[in-house]
Amino acid sequence: MGSMNESTKKIVTELVLESASAALVRDKPLSEDTRFYDLGIDSIAMLSILLRLEDKLAVSLMDLGEQLEAPATLGELFVIVASLQKSQIN
Repeated sequence: MGSMNESTKKIVTELVLESASAALVRDKPLSEDTRFYDLGIDSIAMLSILLRLEDKLAVSLMDLGEQLEAPATLGELFVIVASLQKSQIN
C-alpha cells in the first residue's frame, strides 16, 4: 500500500463510516480488508465518498485517469487516496 499518514486514514475512514449502514458497522472495527459491500455501501455511495474525498483532501480523481477502478475494500480506497496524494506532490 502507498504511504498515507494517520490523519488522512482517519478522514477516509470517517467518510466511509458516514456512508455505511449503521447496523452493519456497530461495534465492528474496520480493517483494510473490510469490504464496502458488507457495510451496505453501493456504487452511488462510493461515488459520493470519492467526491467528498476530493474536496476534503484537495485532490483530483482525474489525476488517475482510466486507472481508477471502484475500490472494493477500505485498503483499496487507501491505495487510491495515497496515489492521488502522490500525484499532487509530483
